[in-house]
Formats: sequence, C-alpha cells, structure tokens
Amino acid sequence: MSPDEFQDAQQVFLQALKQPADQRESFVREHCRSDRVCDEALTLLKFHRNETLLPETATSMDAPSQDLDQTVQWNGGPESVGPAPIDEPIRKSPPIIRAADIEPSAALSERFAQSTNQLLRHRLVAATYVLSVMLVFVTIVAIVLGELHWVRLGVRAVTLASLGICCWFLKTRHDCSRPMLRGLELVIITTPLIELGLIQWFKSTEMLVQGQAIQIEEFRAIAFAAASVYIAVYGMFIPSNWRRTAVVTGLIALLPTAISIVHQSVHAYPSEVQWMNFLNPTLILAMAFTATVGSGIVHRVRREAESAKYYGQYQLIEEIGRGGMGVVYLGKHQMLKRPAAIKLIRGEAAGSPDAITQFEREVQATATLSHWNTVQIYDYGITESNDFYCVMEYLKGVTLQQRLNRHHTLDLKPALDIVVQLCDGLEEAHHKGLVHRDIKPANVFLAEIGGFPDVVKLLDFGLVVTRAETEGDKAAVVGGTPAYMSPEQIRGDSLDGRSDIYAIGCMLMECLTGSPPFQAFQVSELVAGHLFRTPDLNSVAKIDVALPQLLEKCLAKKPDDRFADVAELRAACRRWT
Repeated sequence: MSPDEFQDAQQVFLQALKQPADQRESFVREHCRSDRVCDEALTLLKFHRNETLLPETATSMDAPSQDLDQTVQWNGGPESVGPAPIDEPIRKSPPIIRAADIEPSAALSERFAQSTNQLLRHRLVAATYVLSVMLVFVTIVAIVLGELHWVRLGVRAVTLASLGICCWFLKTRHDCSRPMLRGLELVIITTPLIELGLIQWFKSTEMLVQGQAIQIEEFRAIAFAAASVYIAVYGMFIPSNWRRTAVVTGLIALLPTAISIVHQSVHAYPSEVQWMNFLNPTLILAMAFTATVGSGIVHRVRREAESAKYYGQYQLIEEIGRGGMGVVYLGKHQMLKRPAAIKLIRGEAAGSPDAITQFEREVQATATLSHWNTVQIYDYGITESNDFYCVMEYLKGVTLQQRLNRHHTLDLKPALDIVVQLCDGLEEAHHKGLVHRDIKPANVFLAEIGGFPDVVKLLDFGLVVTRAETEGDKAAVVGGTPAYMSPEQIRGDSLDGRSDIYAIGCMLMECLTGSPPFQAFQVSELVAGHLFRTPDLNSVAKIDVALPQLLEKCLAKKPDDRFADVAELRAACRRWT
C-alpha cells in the first residue's frame, strides 16, 4: 500500500468514527475507492475500537489517546481483548505481616470474610434449630411435671417466636451483611439468656417465699448447667475469632454468677444458707476458656485452609502491583519459606474465558523457558472459584519504564547492556519458535540478584505466539503496544523473531533519547509512522556516530532488512560494551 492509499484509508476511517457504531463498517465499504483502501480502513477501525476499550459513544479520534503505551490484542472483535498489563506498581503498600502471626492480604481477607458470612448464616440457622428443640423439650417436661406457669409459658413463647423469626429471615435472605448477621446472632443468643436469667431470679424468689432456701443451690447448679450448654452451642456453631468468643462466652458465664450474687445480696436469706458454691462458676469459666481456645484454633485453621484452597502452598503477605484485571502479591511458600510473586486474575474480573486462556498461554509459554534473563515460573493453577494464579520468582528492583520515568534517559553503555541481556533471553525463546510481540520498557525488569544490579528479566509473555500460529488463516491475529509494534505486526502478517528486534530498536531509542521513534496523539498517526515514516536519528548521532546505523537496521520496515536474529544484534551491540 502506498502512502497516498493509506492517507485515503485514514480519512475514511476518521469519517466513519462520526457514524453510529453499527453503521461504521458499511460506511467504510461504501466510501473506499479500492479494496486495499477498504481493508486498511477496516483494520484501523478494529484497531481503534479495541485499543481504546471505551464505550461506543465515547470513541473519538479528536481527543488524544491515553493508552498508546498499553498492550492491546484482538482477533477481529472486541470480545477477544486480553487482560490489561500489570505494570503499575503500588508505591508503598503497608505490610500486613506480623511477628507471631502472618495475616493474609486484603484480597484473601475479603474472600475469607465472604466465606465466614456464608458459614455464619448456616450456623445461625442450625443454632436456632438446636435451641428451639431444647426449649420445646424443656417446656414439655415442665408441663408434664406441672412446673410451668402461664407467665413463664408466655415468656417461653416469646423466646421461641424470636428464634423462629430469626430462622425465617436467615433462610430467606442470602445476601445478609456481616453487621446484620451479627445482629441476628445477638438476638438468637440473648433472647434465651434473658429468659434463663428471669427464670433463675423469680424461681429463687419463689423458693425463698416457700421456705425452700436450702434447695436454691441445687437450682443454681441447673442454671449454671444451662449456661454451660449455651457456651457449648456458641463455641460449636458460631464462627468467630478468639477475642469475640472470649467476650461472648465470658458474659454468658458471668450471667448466672451475677444473678446469684445480686439476688442473695438483695433478699434476706436464712443464716443456714451459705454463699454460692464457687465450684459452679469455676466450672463454667473453664467451659468458656475451652470454647475460646477451640474457637481460636478453628478460626486459624479456616484461614490457613482458605489460603491453601485458593493459592496452593503459598501464603500471601502484601500487594505489590495491580492492573486492570489482576493483582500481584508478595508471597512465600509455607514449607520452603521461599519468597515469590503471585499473579492473580479473578474469574469475575476477566469477563470471559478468553482472558483466562490468554493468561494460561502466558504461563505455559514462560514455563518452557529456562534462561536466567526470563522470569522463572514456579507454579500455576485455577482455583475452585475460577481464579487463575501464577507463582513466579520474586524480583527486587524496578522496571525499565520506572527507571526511564525517573532519569528520562540512560547512558549508552547501560542501555546496550540491557539490549544484550534481552537478546540472551530472547535467543532461547526464538529458537523454540516463540515470538514475544510485546517488548517494551514496562516488560523489562531490572533486578538485583546475587549482589549484581540491573540483571534483565523479560516479563509478560501474555501475547506470545509461535511462528506457526501467525501463518496462514491465523496471520490476522494482532496484538501488542502501538508505540513498539513492527509494521508486519500492525498489518497482521506472519511474525518471527525479527518483529521483536524492531521492538528492541524502539525501546533502545527511547532509552537513549527519552522518546520512542514515533509519537502521536492518534492511533492512526502512530500506525502510519511505523508503516511509512523514517525515524529521526539525528539526536542519536550526537551520542555516537555509529549508532544510527545500528538503529536503522533494527527499525527497517522490511524484516529482511533487519538483523537476521538476536545473536547478530547482540554482536553488533558488543562493539560498545
């Protein structure tokens, strides 16, 4: 295609954007004077639609594009847009690791909270069943023995009605919040306890009036036993941490004790009646202590099980990066204590199985590579909730993009050292038929390993393809970052390692001058630069007179005019290193 034809395609494309979304393709087909111009305009239309990721009503080429340095991918439609790159680090995330107890990250805590809510709702329903059955049984026994008065029966009816209403609410509402669940828990626990306290008070008063003060201690033992059953029910059924369990069970244990002390202080007891037997409160406090310890153990085991369930054998420590659909955490193996970076894509955030498939492709492609200049993969998997996680080596350092943001440019030797190491890592990938397709400063990590600074690690193989996959009918699969895409990658032609060499040339020029070869506010202008324009290398010539020749060979429009492979590029760079 000639530059004039591309200009015509660009003009038709810009006019098409002013049309309704469902009429743009037909507009392009009607107003193009040749099939080549039509195909190019349709390609630009697809590129724009997928690159912006904006609603149709917001797409406009009149405004500058804000995502020209972001990875895009499509298979001829917006449905195949892959996950956004995770290359924006969090400046400072407060660690949530403690000396004695490793607490999971915020995301894991959120997942654990959701699991706890669901479990709490089911357990509260079970608790209402158990308490209701016990109260009905006690009521029947009291009626048979003739010990249940109408007032007491009315109080019992109110208690059972309260439990029934709570049970009905829990059974019909599946979206209860944690405060709502805890409020229902309070009603379920306190209503029978209030009845128990009233029974103990009035029954003790009744026994005093009837001259049965000696038997009050026996009745107290029954009240303490009932409270102990309450503590057991709470400890077994209600999921909670040890602090909350200690407060609740402690208050339950103190209730019969406090009523006994206050009642004996207020009423005139016969002299032969001693103060409360301290064996009962001792036993009930022991029961509360046991329930607290058990609850703490169960709570910790549930947290550990939740972590193991979702993230294999790795414990999350803190969040270190975040992208459009994924999060990167610092973690460590629970047995080996080895630090690792855990990249996680939520199933609900991915939006479609294609995003998870792309992530899995990235992991599998990276796992086949063993060169030290490629990030190493330890493990990966899919959780029961369809969240995809990948465990890779944890690297200390910065991305090349962060280095450029801080210093704007690099000196010649450090820049070429980075290119040489990139060539080392890519050589293995290219020999295996893999083309990265998304080499850019954000995907080049400068790590400190073994005391050596700026060890290059190539990241994010999410757009990797084999050479065979870019041939034939699949050659139209396009993806990459516009500022670093080769001409053949833009056109959707078959690719090989020379496409990555073009991206390296773009990146090297940015390292030396502060800007990639072509810059534009519109995607179409940027694409035109890669396809037809010659980059201005005058600023590079001021650094070294031989550098323009190196960059011209990297940035040649035709793959045959570039370096044959990364080994040849590496040899050319070593002239300066």
